[in-house]
Amino acid sequence: MVGNPEIDCATWKVSKAPDVTVFSGSVTIAGSRLPIVAFYDGRDLAPSTPRRIVIDVIGGPGSDISPGLNDDLPLFLVERGVFVVRLGYTGTRHGSSFPRPDLDNASFQVGSYATRLRQLHPRGKIVLLGESLGGLISAKAAGDLPAAPVIDGLAMVMPLVFSANEAVGNFNHLFSARHEQVPASPRIRLLESPHDLWSDGRLATVPGLDLLRGFFPETARRRNLESYLARTRGLKKMLAFGENDDRTGNAGIASIARDIPDLDVVKLERSGHFFDRRTAQQLVDRMWDLFLK
Repeated sequence: MVGNPEIDCATWKVSKAPDVTVFSGSVTIAGSRLPIVAFYDGRDLAPSTPRRIVIDVIGGPGSDISPGLNDDLPLFLVERGVFVVRLGYTGTRHGSSFPRPDLDNASFQVGSYATRLRQLHPRGKIVLLGESLGGLISAKAAGDLPAAPVIDGLAMVMPLVFSANEAVGNFNHLFSARHEQVPASPRIRLLESPHDLWSDGRLATVPGLDLLRGFFPETARRRNLESYLARTRGLKKMLAFGENDDRTGNAGIASIARDIPDLDVVKLERSGHFFDRRTAQQLVDRMWDLFLK
């Protein structure tokens, strides 16, 4: 296994593919108990070759790691023999420190989990896959890792390119132009302790932009994706963006492509901020060629 399950363990099927199994449990990272969901081939619990592991860092804030939600990427990866783990970092709906900022805790947890997996699988291939806000979190985590290689690649899918301030301004503009109200978040657990996702905490809804703004400490609200990627030199990276994505800041990608080395930029034609099964297969094929084969 990727790590020892600690509580609330379960396995079940989420796909018509007969060998895809999902495991639900938790891990402890620096004293914080975090939920995980792992997708894997049920026939492959004791592989004879080094593991291929992808850590799926979902978007957010307030997003859900539960299976059945946007599973195309992990399912296609499992078909390739990859073990995929979603980590319920602080800031997902499973637990948030709001109104205290979650960014630093989230990126630390992602980096620490990657480090633990490297210790468990010293000859394996480990890739961070960050989606939407998870792309920025993963970039920060990758840049904060020690010089010794911990991960073999960083894949960002529709990542937040904007700074937090730019993202909030952009969302205000989009909702105003569409004459829509800013939606509330899903119900999230507001934690008594920011370091324990199983600590007591009440369920609440928060205006979505408040949750986004509050995710970032004041010192980080002007930092964009490029500023974090600048600290990942020598690491192979992929940035896939939707041609019609109006949420994340596509205008900044040209500068990233010019200034950040070791970066493969993938334009997903006709895609907005969400993608279909065809695009998921395209992304998995590219990730395989760049990081995993």
